[in-house]
Amino acid sequence: MAALARTAPLPDPSQIPSDFEPTDFEFRLERLLRLVDAEPTDPVGVAGPEALDLMCALARRGFDRVEAAQRCTCRCADQACALLIVSGASADAIAATTLAVSGMLRPGGRLAVMAHAVHGPHERRRLGNLLAHRGFRYREDDLDGPILIATKPGPEDL
Repeated sequence: MAALARTAPLPDPSQIPSDFEPTDFEFRLERLLRLVDAEPTDPVGVAGPEALDLMCALARRGFDRVEAAQRCTCRCADQACALLIVSGASADAIAATTLAVSGMLRPGGRLAVMAHAVHGPHERRRLGNLLAHRGFRYREDDLDGPILIATKPGPEDL
């Protein structure tokens, strides 16, 4: 079965109004991109309720290889991404979305979870455990912030 992924056309950066004011979302994304050291040439997958907002914001930053993932049932997505950004409203929703689309992430790729909606240390730890059970590695320090960075296991992990 083929991967179920769709690519939305990226907006033309020249169409962005000159009086555009960045939002909290924009600041969170900027921090996330700095944390993962993302480059505009990196293929990026986005998933979750903020996927469209992520695609538009990434286009404004010059990222032109962005895919919105709905569900990936095999490893033959249009392109294996180096960075997968997932948003969600709860630890369970984020973990379920990550499981559904993690086939798009190349081995050794980075998963960046926008976990600002996951409140409390207990829920963040639970999210970390759910991702760890799916094979992702992360730093314990990342459980304290609004962004959780994890790495998908690669061949060196076997």
